[in-house]
Amino acid sequence: MIQPVIYRLIEVSRDQVEQSFSSRLKIRMSVVSLNEFADQIKTVQTELMAGNSYHFNSAISQKQLEQEEQFKQQLLSNLQSGKTYLKSGGIGLEQLVKELLLIEGYEKVTIEAKNA
Repeated sequence: MIQPVIYRLIEVSRDQVEQSFSSRLKIRMSVVSLNEFADQIKTVQTELMAGNSYHFNSAISQKQLEQEEQFKQQLLSNLQSGKTYLKSGGIGLEQLVKELLLIEGYEKVTIEAKNA
């Protein structure tokens, strides 16, 4: 016996999706292609079906966090395997740590002399 598919209407306000997608929804046509937005539509659907809320800005933040974590993992892997172009003698690593601390918001980061 074939199970019936139950569809449920999902409503998402236009300010919760990308601007280009929102603009496409304003077109006054009976048929308009949304193929280029398939990934975003699937993401919205998945989040809402799981009982979560969806907002474009939170999705962007999540992607950014994922990319940062991926970058950190790749950086760590490169440092551990020696696949870097850092200056030798430890100064390269110290300069890298200094740059990372500055990016994190620390204002006064200095590399002390070896005898300090």
